[in-house]
Amino acid sequence: MEDFFRSIPAAASSPYAFAAYAIAAILFLFAGAKLRLAKMLLDKITAIPPKERRRALEIATGTVLPTHIEPEQWIRNNRTRWIFLLLAALLIVILVIATITIVNPTATALNDIKVKLSSAEFASLRGNYPLEPLELEFTIEYSMDQPQIRGYAERLRGDIVSYLRKARENRRQTSESLTDEKVLFVVSNQPEWQPRMTDTERLARQLLEDNTEFHFRKHGASRDNDLRLLSTSRGIADAIVTMKHHGEISQKIKLCADFSRRVFVKSVLCRSPVRTGSDVTSVSSLDLVGRELTWAQAVSSELSWVLVSFAMRFSYDYGFGQEGGGLPSGRELKILRKQAAEISIDHIGLRDVLNSR
Repeated sequence: MEDFFRSIPAAASSPYAFAAYAIAAILFLFAGAKLRLAKMLLDKITAIPPKERRRALEIATGTVLPTHIEPEQWIRNNRTRWIFLLLAALLIVILVIATITIVNPTATALNDIKVKLSSAEFASLRGNYPLEPLELEFTIEYSMDQPQIRGYAERLRGDIVSYLRKARENRRQTSESLTDEKVLFVVSNQPEWQPRMTDTERLARQLLEDNTEFHFRKHGASRDNDLRLLSTSRGIADAIVTMKHHGEISQKIKLCADFSRRVFVKSVLCRSPVRTGSDVTSVSSLDLVGRELTWAQAVSSELSWVLVSFAMRFSYDYGFGQEGGGLPSGRELKILRKQAAEISIDHIGLRDVLNSR
């Protein structure tokens, strides 16, 4: 219950709450005007001869009154209706804020987290949880049906069909389309399955490269003042003037083909990504909390792609710098076709640190 009440201020400032405020304001204005009219009519009706009251009220309100109700009663009934509408508007606001607080605790609790992280106690901890060195793990998907790589996808499909039919020796049927194969075929480990340096497959070579740049921006800050981390090859990294390196950049790229969904799936592990951007003050992973994460290709590419997942591993994480071993639950951002995501305390692995203070 205490957490619920602490979350109310953040819920009250959410976009959904502002929509409720707008609806309530319209209802307040409408009902308030009707109440003022009802009060005025009650004050004036007694000065009108009884036989003329019905007609006068119909003219004033633009309404045809029922014959079975007296004019004074009609005014009182409508006044009760407008009072009820005012109370309903207030109830809408209360219910919306309460619903946001209950249904979306992550968003509503973020304000409390930001307050804690800005305190002097947490400022002294920033050095214990450095931002760099770090590793980036992310997954990108490319549709096989885009013209630039369709030829390669078709050649690869034919090669895999031939391979499977030979390996299975008629023990199992293999379809021509491979859409019934619910597996990922690893392309990067098979030289004969990789794109060739031919006119029809040259652009598909970009599937085995990665130049993705991730932007971490404070809310309300300008685009020219953000922290950027670039996953790229060592050759490109050496040609870029950046901040001080915290280790040599390296990439491990795994490319798979999923014919059931007709996509290429590229998984990237980038160690010591290139740091660009103008934000030189962020030196702790704690500085990322509450920032908006966006992504883009830093090197021009003709291929369309979507980011599917993203995670960071820091020097204080178990298994940092080692092969294998997954991150604990909650560390990965599920992008789900979004254009941006917000970094939470869970994404940097410091939820327990925050709760212990």
